[in-house]
Amino acid sequence: PLTPATCDSALPLPPDLQGPYWLGQRLAEQVARLRAALCDTESRWNIERHSRILPKT
Repeated sequence: PLTPATCDSALPLPPDLQGPYWLGQRLAEQVARLRAALCDTESRWNIERHSRILPKT
């Protein structure tokens, strides 16, 4: 179950959706942590510094 400290109070979820919501939030947190760690160690993994527009061939 979600607690007020772990969820957005503006988003009331039924009990059967609290688990998947929490899992999604946890996954997003882990991805953000992994991305930050990779950016610190490998500059090639920092996608923010690369152009998002593909060059025309």
